[in-house]
Formats: sequence, C-alpha cells, structure tokens
Amino acid sequence: MSVTAQTPYKKYTAAPGATLFSTGFRLILASDLVVKVNGVEVITGFTVSSLGAGAGSDVTFGTPMAGGEVIELLREVPKTRATDYQQLGDYQSSAVNNDFDRLVMMVQDAQFNISLAVQVQPGDAAAPLVLPSVSERSSKFLAFDAMGRPIVGTSGNASSAADLNYIPGGTGGVPTDVQTKLRETVSRSEYTSDANFNAAKVGKPNTDGSGNFDAPVTPTGEAAQIQLAKAVQPVAAGPRDAVVYNNATSVKVFRNHAVMGGFRFRGQYSKGRAPMFPMPASKIASVATGLGAESTARTESWYAVFACANAGDSTATLKVMPFLRAGTVSGSNVPLIKAGEGVHALTAQTYAWSAANNLAGVECLVITEGGKFSGRTTTITANIAGQVTLASVGTVAAYDFLLPAPPGFEHFVYLGSFYFDTAEVRNIADAGVVVKAKMIQLADPNFTVSGAVASWTELRFGGYICPLASAVVVQDTHTLSTASTGDHASYFGSDASDHEIQANYEKKTSSTSDAYVWDGVELPFAQWQSIWYKNGGSLAAQRSAAKIEIKGWLEL
Repeated sequence: MSVTAQTPYKKYTAAPGATLFSTGFRLILASDLVVKVNGVEVITGFTVSSLGAGAGSDVTFGTPMAGGEVIELLREVPKTRATDYQQLGDYQSSAVNNDFDRLVMMVQDAQFNISLAVQVQPGDAAAPLVLPSVSERSSKFLAFDAMGRPIVGTSGNASSAADLNYIPGGTGGVPTDVQTKLRETVSRSEYTSDANFNAAKVGKPNTDGSGNFDAPVTPTGEAAQIQLAKAVQPVAAGPRDAVVYNNATSVKVFRNHAVMGGFRFRGQYSKGRAPMFPMPASKIASVATGLGAESTARTESWYAVFACANAGDSTATLKVMPFLRAGTVSGSNVPLIKAGEGVHALTAQTYAWSAANNLAGVECLVITEGGKFSGRTTTITANIAGQVTLASVGTVAAYDFLLPAPPGFEHFVYLGSFYFDTAEVRNIADAGVVVKAKMIQLADPNFTVSGAVASWTELRFGGYICPLASAVVVQDTHTLSTASTGDHASYFGSDASDHEIQANYEKKTSSTSDAYVWDGVELPFAQWQSIWYKNGGSLAAQRSAAKIEIKGWLEL
C-alpha cells in the first residue's frame, strides 16, 4: 500500500469515559508507536489494532479516561533495515512494499522533527546561523525548554520575567506570569529601607531581616490569622504555670513566654498547636485591674488566670475570669449560684459584667456535668447578671462548674487558679502541680468528724478547692480523749463501696488524752470532688475535737 502525505503525530484531549483514539497516520508495526498520557510515555494499558491501514491505526485503552488527559500519539520508525533479501530467494511484493513504505515513513518522521526546529529562510542559507552566547542568553531569555529553546511569553519575546507564562499545577490553575508569581513573597533584603519593605509586604508572605518566614496562616479551629513568626508551638501535657500570692488583690505567675494552648483539664490542653507570645514584664494578675469580663470582682469566689493575645500583639495580657457554678438548669439557660467555701444551697449569684452579653461567642470549658468530671468545651451564646446560655448544655446540672475564656482575644491559655475570700486573695504557694494554702475547716453539714463513723460518709470539697483540682490535700486532726489504751484508724475511700485509697493508723499507749495530726494527706478524686470517710479501731468512739482541714490541692 502506498504511503500518502501525512503527519506522524496526533494529539487529543480525552473526554470522560473515552478509550479509543485513532492515529490518523499509517502504522505497520505497533512497536513504531510512542504513546504518551499527560506528557509521560506509557508502554502498557492499551492495545493497537488496524495495523497497516491507510487511514491509521486505533489505540484502545483498557481503563476509561477521567476526562481532560492529554493523549499524544507519535510514530518513530527505527532508522534501521531488518530485511535481508537473498540471491535467488523469495521476492515477495508485500515485504518489498513494507520496506519501501517504512523508508517513506522514516523520511516523514524526520521531516516532522525538522519542522519543530528553528530554521532560516532559503535566501539566508549562505549566512551562518549564530546562536547567542551563554551570557547573551542569560540576559535576553529567562528560561529554556529541554531542547535549549527559549520559552516565549505572551508578548512574543522573553526579555523579562513578565513575558514568561506561569501555570500552576493541578486542576483549575489560573495562568499568570513569572514576575507576578515571584512578587507574591517579599524579603527585607530586596528593599533599601524598612518603610519601602513594610509598604510592599502588606497582605503578602514575607521574610524579615533575619530571614524568618512571617506568613499569615489560619490555624485549624481558629477564626483569625496569626503570623508564623509568632512561633507556632506544639502543646503537650505536663505541669502548668505556678501561681502564687502577691498581695491582697493579686497573684504572680512565673513564665517568660505563653503558648496559647486554650483550657487545661486534668493534664491536657484543649488546643493541640498554638502560637507563642512573650509574657508582660510585670507578671501580675489582679482582681482589681485585670478582670476579663467583670467590672467588679466577686468575693468568696474562685478565679482563673489566663494569658491572652491577638495576632500582631507584641506580648500577652494577663486576665482573670470567674469560675461559674450552675443552679437548676432550664433548657440551655444556666442560672448561676455562689461558688465559694461552704456553699451547699442553691444561693443565687449575680455578676457585674462589663458589657451586655460580653461573653457571647466565647469558648467555655464544662468542668463537670451531672456531678462527674467532663472536660468538653462549648460556646456561651448570651449572658445576663445571673445567667449564661450555652450552645450545648449537655447534662450540666446544679452545682456543676463552668469556666469561660476571656472575651475579646483570639488566643488564650489557662495558667492557674486562686480563691478571693472576704478580705483578700487566699495566701497560696504553688509549684505548678501541688498548691499549698492555709484554708478552712471542712464544714459540710452532711458529715460529723467526731465519734465513731462506722459506715462510709461523703466529704464534699466542691467550692472549697479549685474546681479544676484532681486531688485535695488535707490535714486530719483529732484527740483521743480517754485514759484507755488501744488503737484508732482513719480511712478515706474513692466511693461508698469500701474502695479505700488512704489509711492513717495510731496506737495509743498512754493513760492520758492524746492529740494526733496527720498532715499532707493527698486524696485523689475518682469522680467530682468527693471523698468518703470512716474510722475504726478500739478507740473509734473516743475521737473528739476532730476536724478535716484543707491545706491545698493537686492540679496537674
């Protein structure tokens, strides 16, 4: 068969589901065909049929196209001769025709490749073709393809980066030019003054004078952007910040930088990664000047200390927020009750919020629900003097505790807690885990500490220690007011089912009354801030002048 004039190259943009593509040029051997998908040569996944047909062969893919793939079919006949005709041998017309046809195809393939090269006009054939030198190419052109040819931009030349096309990879990329792309990020080293640099960097990622990347990013779960130069840090478990007594209305914290990890509950922060800000030079949190949501602090109340910041702040700010205690919940509305020492009744509490609904939209830690530790977070949607409304009230019930974040800040981290009694901030010493404080005798009306307590009786610590405490530190004191000798034991349990967690034992050998002090007794909570007590021994009934004094708490 004769070989007609033809171009040995075909290019398609595949439609969705397409599998069949015609070469449009004659092909004798399948091995003479080069198949590319999106510029990458493939050698499997397809079959070639209709070999030798003048109208062209068919390439059929085994897997349908997704759509948009660029399919290229190129004939490249090897520049070799495989047939060797023998003297007096067979001289078949089909073999001779194929050999001659392949020679014509070689010429067509070569002519196609030549057409891709830079050429001179016939009248210029006598003049030699002089290629630009390396330095000339560097000054006149900014990019070359794999064959050394200059890449020409939209203006028809390549004299600057603005003339070079840039198309982002992937679907939906918007074409631009190289110069615009390069200018998306700016560096201080590219400008003669800080003023020019600051004007150019607005809205763009940039590097500062030290080469630190300063791009704005939006962390997962956050609404606003931060700067990477704020050193986004992982927030792990471990001891929190120490908070100690400073004066009658303030506490002092010890930390040079604050990683904005959100709330802290039983050893874990609520935010996995967070920006870091320097702490203020004066690391004092005050109930007089540092209130986060109130205009006036409430005495006989627990307060939390937070470090807070917004994107662009040079240092963090210290704020104090009240722990809120729930009354009888109605729908999503949570009435507030007093949350201090000795509160065992639903006594209403009101707050002097500094603005109407100023807690609306802030995150809120649910410390307990239905008398059990929780640790989830929700959002406050509204607040009035004696009530807050929660986006998700869950199983919050009377006497449960909540902790709102300080309003008006993008980032915050919980540092620690303190009690503001009728006169001053409770005198506390804090090591970041164990808090020691001179507190008060437990006055729970459900418990009598003197005499024999044969069955487990509940001690309720809610309101007496930090609502986030995971254990209480107590001092157990009493007198065995008898001349008899014998022994006595105090038992503490995690519930009313004889699950003992602490036992103190004394043996009385004197014939006079003896006083006993068991100090530094650490009692972890299995559930919400309750411990059970009973005593025993031959002198259990002689226990008198007895009291359980709180000496601090553990807050991991």
